[in-house]
Amino acid sequence: MLLNLVKKHLSGILLMILLSTSLYAQEHPWRANTEWAKMPGDRTWGSTSAVFPGQDGTMWVGERCGQNSCVGSDDDPILQFDRDGNVIKSCDTADVTINELAQLMVGRAIDNKIKLSEPKQERVLDIKNISYTNPDIFGTSLKEIKFNVNFGEIFGIGGISGNGQTELMKVLSGEVGLNDGNQILYNNEDISSLDINERRQREIVFVPEDRSGHSAVSSLSLSENLLLTNLWDHNFFSNGVINTNYVDEKTSEVIEKFNVQCNASGSLASSLSGGNLQKFVVGREIIKMPKLVVCEQPTWGVDVGSASLIHNYLIEISNSGSTILIISQDMDELRSICHRIAIISNGVISKPYDAKRITPEDIAIEMAK
Repeated sequence: MLLNLVKKHLSGILLMILLSTSLYAQEHPWRANTEWAKMPGDRTWGSTSAVFPGQDGTMWVGERCGQNSCVGSDDDPILQFDRDGNVIKSCDTADVTINELAQLMVGRAIDNKIKLSEPKQERVLDIKNISYTNPDIFGTSLKEIKFNVNFGEIFGIGGISGNGQTELMKVLSGEVGLNDGNQILYNNEDISSLDINERRQREIVFVPEDRSGHSAVSSLSLSENLLLTNLWDHNFFSNGVINTNYVDEKTSEVIEKFNVQCNASGSLASSLSGGNLQKFVVGREIIKMPKLVVCEQPTWGVDVGSASLIHNYLIEISNSGSTILIISQDMDELRSICHRIAIISNGVISKPYDAKRITPEDIAIEMAK
């Protein structure tokens, strides 16, 4: 544990050195505008706890009432600024609910989550004592990972970043190989030796955290990116030729259902914002109603409305029989949509907890191991 912390600390120091060297080595065009936002009356800036860019070009800011806390202050801590930096709206967290505030910020109502059905006691994914030695000295090795996921279940794996989540995703997707004796059973078939394409052919889909590197090719269009993950689906081909009409139709379906902000299905992946690319990547995979979904940070970089949309679709396909494994740092996300949750810490996974009964104390104890 101590060695792991030292490695992470050294990694952070090296990164800071590299970044500072890069910044001083060349002139960049960015400048801070410290006079942009205009506070009302005689109010002064305090600590800023949150910033959210609205879709209408405005900026929402959580500001701590001219100091480091709003305790004893009558000022509203939540402010909305227009493009010129003028306050056009403010509110107190005591006067609005979370859903009302989310609606104000994203400009539309946030749908309540669909009711989660109980899964069948029928094992779909069975991970048996997987160990993986990471060749990267700054990475995390996995130690005797074992858990199972049932038919129609949403199973969450939570924990602080850097504790083996990415390594586990690589193992589950087939990106890295396993030693003999390590087993990944999918519907009682050992798929440990299969590559990612062979696993996809069994209706298993993957959504890695690295959307621009592993999930999408930035130089290709959205249609081309969708086709890349469906090369073995005969619906996308006609007499050995790509059925472009069908590809465009399915791409447009993802764009519409997941509210992806882009010009058309022919838009380059590189033209999308990070949040919109994330919505497209997640939508591209789960809209197919796969048998097993394995996703890492599914709502990373999206607004609260889009996160709710993704959650609803995950619950919907779970209720229809898809089995889902979610790896996420967001414990609130996992507790709200999962049946069971396990915690990963330093490459070791805990026993599973009922998502509705797991406590902050349970989470803290498992993370400290």
